[in-house]
Amino acid sequence: MDRLRMIHYFVETVRRGGFSRAGRELGLTPASISRQVSQLEDSLGLRLLNRTTRQLSLTEAGELFYERVSHVVEDLAEADEIVQSLHGGPSGLLRVTAPASFGRLHIVPALAGFLETYPQIRLDLVFTDRLVHMLDEKIDVAIRITAAPDASLIGRRLARQHSIVCLATSYAEKRGAPRRIEDLAKHNCLTYGASGGSTWRFYDGESDREVAQIEVSGNVHARDGDSIYVATLAGIGISLQPIWRVAEDLKAGRLKPLFPGTWASSIGGASAIHAYYVHRRHLAPKIKAFVDYLADAYRSPPYWENGVDVGLRPRKARRRTE
Repeated sequence: MDRLRMIHYFVETVRRGGFSRAGRELGLTPASISRQVSQLEDSLGLRLLNRTTRQLSLTEAGELFYERVSHVVEDLAEADEIVQSLHGGPSGLLRVTAPASFGRLHIVPALAGFLETYPQIRLDLVFTDRLVHMLDEKIDVAIRITAAPDASLIGRRLARQHSIVCLATSYAEKRGAPRRIEDLAKHNCLTYGASGGSTWRFYDGESDREVAQIEVSGNVHARDGDSIYVATLAGIGISLQPIWRVAEDLKAGRLKPLFPGTWASSIGGASAIHAYYVHRRHLAPKIKAFVDYLADAYRSPPYWENGVDVGLRPRKARRRTE
């Protein structure tokens, strides 16, 4: 048992990048963690970590040892959760990451019902627009919006995502509204994303067939969609926005959709909202409970499209596993 505890502390030290961070995770002092790792090294007769005043790094032996035992520690924790769930249902800490805007708008509102259904689960939410490495940051579920599913992970499609081009009434009053897709070239189009997103592709809402492609430009570009969303509401320009972000503004008339019957993309092709988790032989009950709950909450077509008539046909959500 002592050996398993020492291995656990060693794995946490490597994952967290130091004794202090591992100690915070485990509720122990850095000195206590360091002492346990040193005892593990003594018992093995090998140095696992190179220690300096500024950082820790794995020795060659440490890399080999970590590669072998990290999965063992993970499997033991998972097995413990599965056995515990037989008595009181899904339980334990669940770490979830998602894009910041989507998490705030469509995950947090679902949490009250989820936690009432599964009171033994605790949530640690990591809402950020950066790509989170699930293993390094011990993420259980990653909600991602992508057109290209991650083949290295197990994924389930939760809902479709469609984006549309929209503008504020104040912009239309000053500059007019484009009547045809080609007219966008004459307007101030706001873009976001790391790649610029200056090529907008349009697709028929019934067949999903590409019907147009246009280069757009404007006086504001941002790395995050929220900034462009706010700029659009302020009447600065026209933008491409996911329906899940602007649904309430469309219903209230704060934003007007352009080109009904089409959806658009700046990355090419349809994207969808997926839940990803690391491949495991047995899916932890807390993960399954969370993913199932979101899938039921979003439905098909997703609830945020209710009352938003932009001419898009309903489609059934699909499950995807590998």
